[in-house]
Amino acid sequence: TEIPNIYSGDAPYGIYVSQINPGTISKTPIQVHDIILEINGTKITRTYVLNAKLNSLVNGFKVGETVTIKYYDHVTKTIKTTTAVLES
Repeated sequence: TEIPNIYSGDAPYGIYVSQINPGTISKTPIQVHDIILEINGTKITRTYVLNAKLNSLVNGFKVGETVTIKYYDHVTKTIKTTTAVLES
């Protein structure tokens, strides 16, 4: 898959969505082939950045928290924002 030119001079970042399992993301408009760019304003540069935020006891995300997700929609070729309530 070609990386879209959406980074305004920044190095490419984000997590490519290759599959969607039941849970938090499945309840958003995010689809397979989209790219998750940011969560609550934090650029997701690698999977470990997301995992660190999810597993952190300080300044991390908590179950039940509503987060804002910025993502690239591969169908419309635009950057969109959605919210999701984190599940366990």
